[in-house]
Amino acid sequence: MESYINPAITPRFSLDIPLEPVIYSRIFLEVMAEEGVEPDKLLTGTGLTVTDLADPANMITVAQQICLYANIASHSKRSTVGLLSGQRVMPHHHGVWGYAMQTAVNLGQAIRIFNQYFDVAGPIARQVLQIDGKVARWQSVDVLPMEPARKVGVEEMLSGNFNLCKQLTAGKFKLKKLFLDYPAPDGKEYYEEFFQCPVLFEQNLIEMRFDASLLNLKLKNADKKSQDICEARCRELLDKLGRGVDIVDQVRKVIYENACDRRDVDSVASTLCISSRTLRRRLQSAGTSFRKVMNEVQEALALDYLRRTDLSIDEIAFLLGYSDTSNFRHAFKQWTGQTPSAYRKLKI
Repeated sequence: MESYINPAITPRFSLDIPLEPVIYSRIFLEVMAEEGVEPDKLLTGTGLTVTDLADPANMITVAQQICLYANIASHSKRSTVGLLSGQRVMPHHHGVWGYAMQTAVNLGQAIRIFNQYFDVAGPIARQVLQIDGKVARWQSVDVLPMEPARKVGVEEMLSGNFNLCKQLTAGKFKLKKLFLDYPAPDGKEYYEEFFQCPVLFEQNLIEMRFDASLLNLKLKNADKKSQDICEARCRELLDKLGRGVDIVDQVRKVIYENACDRRDVDSVASTLCISSRTLRRRLQSAGTSFRKVMNEVQEALALDYLRRTDLSIDEIAFLLGYSDTSNFRHAFKQWTGQTPSAYRKLKI
């Protein structure tokens, strides 16, 4: 099967593990059938047959799904085919992961569950939710560079995410803006019609932006006991796939919890009960490094302190483990291109 993954990018998990529910592929085949495209053309190179997709208990690999995306991009006459497919995905299509979201107490908890267990559906990206004052920013990061399939995959992912929130909140979920990192397609007007908000193309991020108060919307099927049972099953699925909480998240957690100590790679490795060499190797396999993760955590903490507190620059530097404030100022300018004081003034 042809690979559509840039070999320079190391995915967080094996692309050859069958973990993608066949329902997503079946929906794509239904959408493409409306264009008169035969399933066999779309399954070329995947190693799959229509019979394989007929059994709802079957799973396919992420590599097979990406190959399917590429075939769709090649054969579809509609530039928004990914959106059309994603909008047909319903919460129950996600299985136990979907039921965990449906039984959450509010939308914020549902999105937390979505992000935390996204890997059970064989994702092409990571999902991150950030709260910036009254604005919630739901970002898709570390998207696999799977050209020519990338746009189709991103469209399906985002329209599915949007439709999920609409379904969970009985239509109350609304976006303020949508940011996309690829050029506007021919059918760009359909984007604003579907997402019901301004859509900005050729940005440096993929982000859904909405009113943070929507995270408090209550869900009609909230049931704490059912949610706990479903989440436990999601954890079992992640453990079975050998992923659980990945090494990058483990390192971030240690650094966050010990920010003022300026932990080095040796001390973090010791906390995780592995050698420094093993930690470096595993981070490299995840496409990052200890220094990069450390800088990401410190930048996030610094920005949060500057936005949400009245702490002085000296106090923030101390909390981040800097004995010399000038070193913190220098690091902050490298991260953001501006001084801490200038950033704080912009956010007032």
